[in-house]
Amino acid sequence: MKQSGGILDSVQLGIPMTLNNLAGGVAGGAAGVDANTAFIMALLASFCMMKIGHSVGLYLDTSVNEMKRIDTRFISGSIFACLATTSLIIICN
Repeated sequence: MKQSGGILDSVQLGIPMTLNNLAGGVAGGAAGVDANTAFIMALLASFCMMKIGHSVGLYLDTSVNEMKRIDTRFISGSIFACLATTSLIIICN
């Protein structure tokens, strides 16, 4: 897999992830959360999680991919599956 890291790659990754922000905005608006507060907190949370994920991705790319045992796409997919399952459990309860 090539690593280009260009603007197009960033946009292709970022657009689907903004759907989460849309859902958070709807939930915050329905709960009466101030838009400025929601913006600041979402910005901080997104930055921190992206930084952590980037660090983990760099670590996995240099250590795990050399052994060819784990595909980082599998790890990313597993994280999204856990998020979806957690959301489903919360909705069902």
